[in-house]
Amino acid sequence: MTKHVRAAVAGANGYAGMTLVHLLARHPDVAIEQLSSRSLAGKPLASTFPLLSLEGDFLSEVDASKADVVFSCLPHNVGAAKAAG
Repeated sequence: MTKHVRAAVAGANGYAGMTLVHLLARHPDVAIEQLSSRSLAGKPLASTFPLLSLEGDFLSEVDASKADVVFSCLPHNVGAAKAAG
């Protein structure tokens, strides 16, 4: 039985984030658990990714404790501040 890596993407609505989500969705050992976007928070994931089988809504921020890996696709000034804690 394969263990899926639980992934989260912060800033999933930008060009880099959307590209990453498409790549992760195709990976057999990855489960996309959380996608965040401040501008799309509360909106269905399917509204942005209609060709992917993603359920749930965008979050305003990811909860790192619920993921094995968090990818940051945030602008550098925002991502650096979040990474610093």
